[in-house]
Amino acid sequence: MPAAIASNTGITSPSCPARGGTHKAIAPTARISIVPSTGVKASATARGACQLTAPVSVHCIGIAEKRHIMQDFAACTVRRWRHGVERYLDTVPESVEAQTMGARLATEDCLISGQMQFQEALYRAAAYEAMYRVTFARQGVSDFASVPPIDYAQPGAPTDKAASARATLRRLADCAVRHGPLEARALILSPIGGPDESAAFAAVTPMVSACMPADATVNFSKISLRGYVGEALYRLSMAARGASALPS
Repeated sequence: MPAAIASNTGITSPSCPARGGTHKAIAPTARISIVPSTGVKASATARGACQLTAPVSVHCIGIAEKRHIMQDFAACTVRRWRHGVERYLDTVPESVEAQTMGARLATEDCLISGQMQFQEALYRAAAYEAMYRVTFARQGVSDFASVPPIDYAQPGAPTDKAASARATLRRLADCAVRHGPLEARALILSPIGGPDESAAFAAVTPMVSACMPADATVNFSKISLRGYVGEALYRLSMAARGASALPS
């Protein structure tokens, strides 16, 4: 059965005023927190995006803009604290250690103004993508034949149904990336919300479907599919690079 991209993006939108209205002015002080929510609540501008002078009046932020804010925020943390982000990505997803290290990285230094609340899993996905862009943007790995299976159900990871489902989705993304590394790369390097991203989703989705059992159906949001593919692509690329550096 096929995989499908659901209309739900996985991001929680704030309540929006009527068209033409605005949110209240953003306070000059930036605030960031990691919360056990279903997505991102943002009224912010990340460093690396367009410069704003606070206080400002901001129109209701759309889904694509929130995705851009998270992408810019993650890229900023990688530029400033790359080794810290690498250590964070070595933690077990959704674990207490991951929450603690993520909170250390979620500093106001990477926001110009406003406030942001986000789920740890969403920052993790954006961080993997940012790490891939920094490490492999100029030349990507296109052959993962030498890479052994990656254990996405890490020791110490939560064992509830939700955690098991996330590990399954990571394995599906791993399979899709192994089958279509160039298509996965095109997705991760595509601008958010543009025609190139739509074309990349269209190319990657059949590969995910081909990796699924015949009687299974999975619905991905765009943000979750891109996130899982980004994680698999970065981890496989790092493993392949390490394998190629070993003496024959």
